Amino acid sequence: MDPAKETPIRSTVELQGAMLGRHQEELSAAREVREEILSRDVPSSLDQMVELAIRLDKRFEGHRRARVPVPTLQPISNSSSSAAPRTDPEAMQLGSLCISGAERQRRIHHGLCLYCGTEGHFAIQCPVKDRARP
Repeated sequence: MDPAKETPIRSTVELQGAMLGRHQEELSAAREVREEILSRDVPSSLDQMVELAIRLDKRFEGHRRARVPVPTLQPISNSSSSAAPRTDPEAMQLGSLCISGAERQRRIHHGLCLYCGTEGHFAIQCPVKDRARP
């Protein structure tokens, strides 16, 4: 394939993948509503079907909001003795890894290693983590 044509195709595929990932929760919600509708008696008209779908979607939305974890914020120290940021290339040592909940979810969603953030392996087999061990 012509390399000039491959880049736009790859960009389109990557964009579609990102859009699908972003709307995964909405797709899951639609699946829940569809499954609930299928488990009930089929409404006799399209208007009744739409009304039922809206009612179920609102009910499921309430359940989804109740399940969303509230992020905990770490207090910020006003101390003037704050440590300078580490610049050591060996700074990523076992036990020093601390990623945010959002970053953790992003890595899980994209199938990335929770330790180093790259693809192709999981934290238990991470080559970076293995090099960090004494």
